[in-house]
Amino acid sequence: MLTDSVACYKAIKRYVLRCIGSRHRACVVTAASHLTWRLDALTTTPFCPVAQAVLRWRTKWEGVGVPSHLLVKGDHGFLGILVWLSLFAPVGLPQWSRATDRWVILHIFAQACLDSFDRYLQEAVDATVRSAPVWMPFPVVDFPERSWAVLDGDPERCLVRLLIAPALARRAAQKGELQISGKHFQQHCGNLNRNAAPADRPMVRAGRRRAMNYDGARKSTDPLTIDHKGNIGVTAMVLAVLAASDAA
Repeated sequence: MLTDSVACYKAIKRYVLRCIGSRHRACVVTAASHLTWRLDALTTTPFCPVAQAVLRWRTKWEGVGVPSHLLVKGDHGFLGILVWLSLFAPVGLPQWSRATDRWVILHIFAQACLDSFDRYLQEAVDATVRSAPVWMPFPVVDFPERSWAVLDGDPERCLVRLLIAPALARRAAQKGELQISGKHFQQHCGNLNRNAAPADRPMVRAGRRRAMNYDGARKSTDPLTIDHKGNIGVTAMVLAVLAASDAA
């Protein structure tokens, strides 16, 4: 299911970036380039809402703690999707065919992807310096989960019906809140520069920045990585719990 889910996620990502993120591409790239430290359980000073939503959404589902690592193509996996499949994917009934089980899982997964981006975009629009969203990796679910049910259809044709509850009513983002202009980009860069790396973050010499970023991306996305302080990352703990439950 991981391969199918990743393909589904990539299709949704292309849709999001084309329909919403295309006009804010410069905002997304500058934000990702600036945020070169882990943001797990941290907040950031609000910058371009679209850029913040896109990066927060991608780091969530792709299991990347450092936004700048998203710029390194193919150098990170999809740990967030793997954790979602392990902990939150629907469990089919014994009589379901493999195709039916796959169909239900992918529909629920796609809805979760879309709902999470919608929530992150709204939170980014509403964010203030004193009330900013927290960048949380899985297994934390920080977006609304819809109720759903599967009804039997035609037993001879092995058809089922999937019912998903409607989304909760919310305030829609106004057109002016997502506009792009020279002034918007200047404000975005100014607010972005107010976000500084933690004081205990190891410094990287300017001459080796690109090479170090590449190596850092590879190390940080290893689910069993232990940081320079000897702490085991959140993803390592999640996989340890899953391994223990499987062994039991």
